[in-house]
Amino acid sequence: MTDLPAWLVWGCVLFLLWRVIGAVRRTGPFTPQAAAAMRRLGWLIIAGSAAAALIQGFALDELLHTMLAPTSFFNLITLPFHALLPVAALTGAALLTFARIIRVGAAMDDEIKGTV
Repeated sequence: MTDLPAWLVWGCVLFLLWRVIGAVRRTGPFTPQAAAAMRRLGWLIIAGSAAAALIQGFALDELLHTMLAPTSFFNLITLPFHALLPVAALTGAALLTFARIIRVGAAMDDEIKGTV
């Protein structure tokens, strides 16, 4: 049950990724619709991974308290690496940045089409 929040977030990520691909297929890769879909995906990854980690940590903490088991040595080694390497946050931030680049590029493309 502690892994359920992460599975739900990644299921939502796959669904939104499917919607990004659909938006790109319909309107093209360098359009405001594709940029908006990427922006939604980026925010879902950032907020969803943070919420899933919070819920997972709380569930694991409650489970350990009910079992009265001390924290294992493996957890003491891996926890700092999870804090130092926020892969989901970096992925979400990269998607937000790329979405902004696409949106600005689409505006520039419209402007270029208007001047010709």
